[in-house]
Amino acid sequence: MWSSILAERRLWFVRREGQVKGPFLTAQISRNILLGRLNYDDEVSVDEINWQKVIKQPELIPEVMLQEPVDQEKLELAKIRVDERVSEKRHQQQNSHKEMAEERRRTRERRDTESKEMLRHRKNINTLNEAYKKKLKRPKLPMFSIVLLVFFLVVFGFVLTSNQNKELVDCSVPASKGVNWQNCLFVNLEVENQSLEQSVLTDAKLNNAKLLGVNFTGSDMAYAEVIASDLSYADLEGVRLVGANLSKTDLRYANLKNADLSYADLTGALLAGANLNNVQLSNTIWVDGQVCEKGSVGSCQ
Repeated sequence: MWSSILAERRLWFVRREGQVKGPFLTAQISRNILLGRLNYDDEVSVDEINWQKVIKQPELIPEVMLQEPVDQEKLELAKIRVDERVSEKRHQQQNSHKEMAEERRRTRERRDTESKEMLRHRKNINTLNEAYKKKLKRPKLPMFSIVLLVFFLVVFGFVLTSNQNKELVDCSVPASKGVNWQNCLFVNLEVENQSLEQSVLTDAKLNNAKLLGVNFTGSDMAYAEVIASDLSYADLEGVRLVGANLSKTDLRYANLKNADLSYADLTGALLAGANLNNVQLSNTIWVDGQVCEKGSVGSCQ
């Protein structure tokens, strides 16, 4: 049991054409292999000293890809299931506070090179979801128009994703304005009084971090874990903190003006002197464990 848990928590570095990136969790590596972001010839290492090709680490390779020969139909279904699990859990986060608390511990995948079948599947799902949301507000379109719209999205959808970033997120990039730390894991991070304006930190883990006086304005920190950290005097004006876990974090004298803390967890947080002007607190867990009412603004109702 413990060996399995340790294997899941193991961190890996990736080397491709001499460039090293990481670290990444075992699950991230496996998903990237399944989605074609990592190749068998890419190299992995747990210590950045001893490197082996991905093909030499069978524990990283999804089971469906270990079969001889590989069943292409099962492979495509596995990719679709990964995509559906991520989409379904994000939907559950928006409708259930408890499910949101659990989902904060999950990672979100940046979509990369995918088969045409995967692109068709995602476009069809998105089209059906949008039609369902709008059916009570708008008159139904003629069936021919709907079919034409779906056909257009399926045929030309791949063009819309052709410019997606095909690189893995590099968590070793130093703190700077506009940095992309999405889904990164840090231990005892220290970046006091630095600028992280307009940065992407969704689903990042920044527990026990020293972030005193950091400027986060314009950043996206949705579903991030910032537990027992120091965010005192930090500038979080307008920052998206939906579903973030800020329990036991020091937010004294922090600027949270216009920030969105809907569904966030502030259990045990310190807020003395913090600027809460127009902060969104819908369904937020307050410092005393109370769940704020939907529509709470500026204070927990």
